[in-house]
Amino acid sequence: VYLVSPINSKKYTFILSFSDEDNYKKIRSEIYNNRDKIIVIAGKWESSGEYNKFTSKVYGTKQVAIIK
Repeated sequence: VYLVSPINSKKYTFILSFSDEDNYKKIRSEIYNNRDKIIVIAGKWESSGEYNKFTSKVYGTKQVAIIK
């Protein structure tokens, strides 16, 4: 899943990789159904090697918070 966030006119891309397909489907639906809200993903964020792109592994739904 790729997420993009505009902050002070700069764009950052956040790449999520998932531990299993069930988590992927569940979290993907949650993210897409709440695109207009603030989404917080807890994880060990690392550079993807490209400018303003970061990646993190997602192991479960407890890492995802939707701010409504």
